Amino acid sequence: MNVGEKVFLFKERLNHKYFADFARAANVPPAWLNEIKDKEEIKQISDMSYLINICSYLGMTIDDFLRNDDVIKEEIPEVIDLNSEDIGILINNVIILLQKEGVKMNNINMNDKSREVCKDALNVVRTLVKQHL
Repeated sequence: MNVGEKVFLFKERLNHKYFADFARAANVPPAWLNEIKDKEEIKQISDMSYLINICSYLGMTIDDFLRNDDVIKEEIPEVIDLNSEDIGILINNVIILLQKEGVKMNNINMNDKSREVCKDALNVVRTLVKQHL
């Protein structure tokens, strides 16, 4: 499966009707995404930086994206339709986890200050979600 086919597969799986919608969500130029859908491989640095954005949007590494096609098919995230109440519950659960000792991020224990900063950021996100959903 070439790069363009993989991009198309992700676009379809994430229920983006148009490449432009997928491009905006992944923070890449729509024109570039329209071009890449027909490419066999990536040859330019600009293409790699855009591919990094796509992989970030998909929650995977470039290695995951470019390697074995069967793994790609298994790792495509399912679309979850969340409302503001669902997101609020998820945020509350994360805040509860942050209140416990021994919370780790990237395998490093978070100290009290870093946990407080995370909780503050989540409270801001919760407020924004309530205002916009």
